[in-house]
Amino acid sequence: FPVDLVDDDLVKALEMMVMTRRLDVEATALQRHGELGLWPPLLGQEATQAGAWLALREGDQVFPTYREQGLAHAMGVSLADI
Repeated sequence: FPVDLVDDDLVKALEMMVMTRRLDVEATALQRHGELGLWPPLLGQEATQAGAWLALREGDQVFPTYREQGLAHAMGVSLADI
C-alpha cells in the first residue's frame, strides 16, 4: 500500500536517524570503557528503523529487538530504559 508522507514526516525521520546514530556512538563508547555490559551496535541501521517507523499506523504494535534501539525510542521507550 502507498505511504503518504509530508515534509514534517521526513524531517522527523531524519531527526530519528540522527538521534539513533548519536545514541549508538555514546553507548558503544560506554561499552568499550566497561561502563555498559552489552550493546549491539547499530551503525548503518538507522534508515531501516526510520522507514519502519514511517510505515506504522495508529494502533500498530512493534516489538523492537536486537539493533532496533532507535525504533524503540521513537515508540516512546526512554533512552535510560534502552
